[in-house]
Amino acid sequence: DYQLKTLSNGLQVLVVPHKEQPAVSFRLLVRTGAANDPAGKAGVASLVAGLLDQGTATRSSEEIANAIESAGGLLSVGAGNEVTFVSGAVVKDKVTLALELAADVAQRPAFAPQEIQRAKEQAASGLQVSADDPEYVANTLIDRLVFGFHPYGRPGPQTVQAIAQVTRED
Repeated sequence: DYQLKTLSNGLQVLVVPHKEQPAVSFRLLVRTGAANDPAGKAGVASLVAGLLDQGTATRSSEEIANAIESAGGLLSVGAGNEVTFVSGAVVKDKVTLALELAADVAQRPAFAPQEIQRAKEQAASGLQVSADDPEYVANTLIDRLVFGFHPYGRPGPQTVQAIAQVTRED
């Protein structure tokens, strides 16, 4: 059984009780993701999502990490094709703290310039590693064949270079 409630601010909350478990898991979903990245700017949703827990107007990334860890929980952020999310899990008696942290990262991300630069460098490095992975390149090519020029089939700039390199070598 589940309950769907709409809060006064329009946020919909889906509650699935499981009374046997001493933990609570949650996920905040925002209906936008990689499919909404602007043409020529693949990775924007992923970059933004990855920065959510890297500091807020009220907490540093270290404070966020320490708070959720001291509660014995976890907090993660990310973006898929259609959604951006903040999710986590914590024991029941720490749910208020976990939801406060989730609300803080979702509503007040700092987007500090040094964190943006670090995230860009990590993304570029990750893409270079991926470009050397034949499985990644093959999956990217398959996505293009299946989805064409729909955003689901749109590779990132490093992937385009890797595909061109593989094509030249073969």
